[in-house]
Amino acid sequence: MLDNVGLNKNERAAQLVRQSGAWFLFLPPYSPDLNSIEMAYSKLKARLRKKAARTFDAVCQALGDICQLVRPNRMQKLLQSCRI
Repeated sequence: MLDNVGLNKNERAAQLVRQSGAWFLFLPPYSPDLNSIEMAYSKLKARLRKKAARTFDAVCQALGDICQLVRPNRMQKLLQSCRI
């Protein structure tokens, strides 16, 4: 299983892989717009920036506060869309 980086599409490497009896399975192109977890992290980071926490303890407290804002049904939908 390979991502779509150019190095993984090298013809000589492909020959060697085929000769060994293996085959390629390329992952679909990455798109953060289609990735639910990326959208969730984006929201989390935006709220964290808004809190302006600058120390370790303040960041931990801010993350705890932010997590309290997430409704359980919203988290369930997010995890289902990520197939977790």
